[in-house]
Amino acid sequence: MLGSMGDIAQCPFMSAEHQRIRENHRTLASTGCSKEFCQAGRIIHTDEPRIGENRSLHLVCQEATDFLRDLYDDNVFANEAELDARLQAVHAEILHGSKEGVTREEKIRTQLGGNWTQTPQELEWGLRRAWRNARKCIARNHSEELKLCDLRSVTSSTEMAKEILRNAVEAFNNGRVEPKVCSIIWTFPALLEQFLIAEPL
Repeated sequence: MLGSMGDIAQCPFMSAEHQRIRENHRTLASTGCSKEFCQAGRIIHTDEPRIGENRSLHLVCQEATDFLRDLYDDNVFANEAELDARLQAVHAEILHGSKEGVTREEKIRTQLGGNWTQTPQELEWGLRRAWRNARKCIARNHSEELKLCDLRSVTSSTEMAKEILRNAVEAFNNGRVEPKVCSIIWTFPALLEQFLIAEPL
């Protein structure tokens, strides 16, 4: 399988299957493979986006839109009006935090996308999908059992340590650890000012 989506679409053997996959899954990731180099054994592919890299405003808004539409397809939103209202709020938040800078990969000066804050429900859904789509995880069939422990309101390292210990004791369950029950993700606040810089590193 070749790296880019265009290459896959051109393959006479893969085109029908690829089209069916595209119809059911709005957001797909490239394999990163080429004719010269296979990345199947790598956990992190060389073409994957890096956390905190500068990306264009258009790209950030498009990814947010695709993410929220995937939630809508999974019946997280009650109706189209609720989805549209959320899309408007998210785009406004991204625009508000945007600034001019240089994209990391293309080295183009443009308006860089800002950040947006997911609701607990959106974040839990996204974490479950990330686990389900993890290439190397043999336990990903338990992804729907994952529970979010939303600690984004924590504001100090002391509070963070207390919450980790409290939840670890709870997950230990007096020695009766059940992997299904312990599928918990702790989410702390992001250091937003580090994720949007004017120039690439």
